[in-house]
Amino acid sequence: ISNPLPLIVFEISNPLPLVVFEILNPLPLIVFKIFNPLPSIIFEIFNPLPSIVFEILNPLPLIVFKISNPLPLIVFKISNPLPLIVFEIVNPLPLIVFKILNLLPLIVFEILNRLPLIVFKIFNLLPSIVFKILNPLPLIVFEIVNPLPLIVFEILNPLPFIVFEILNPLPLIAFKISNPLP
Repeated sequence: ISNPLPLIVFEISNPLPLVVFEILNPLPLIVFKIFNPLPSIIFEIFNPLPSIVFEILNPLPLIVFKISNPLPLIVFKISNPLPLIVFEIVNPLPLIVFKILNLLPLIVFEILNRLPLIVFKIFNLLPSIVFKILNPLPLIVFEIVNPLPLIVFEILNPLPFIVFEILNPLPLIAFKISNPLP
């Protein structure tokens, strides 16, 4: 843990072995609350700018996190209650809110949010779901609820002012959605 600047609060509880943490907080006004109750968890968290809040709960093993937040005013709440989940989240611009709940294992997320003012609410309740979401422009809202397994999503939103509400209540559904115009 490296805290080079003031006004940073850390609350880290690691009750079991085989946990690796690499946390770099170069700027002030960052709050971390991280609970890792089971082993074999790897965290790599980079917070280079201020005013970022992280609440990460990883109750089961074999979870890998790579989170990079280069700009301020980003809020993350990530709960991973079951194992074998991989997250790679890159938020390069400010004013982005993420609420991601992954309740069952074998889920892969690759989320790239390149411009500000984007809101994501993603619920993945059952396993074997793959998400690839690319939002390159601002003012896009996503609400995706996937309650059953074996669903594949590939959503590309290249232009702004797009609203998505996608509900997939049954399994074995494949989505490929491309929205090239606003």
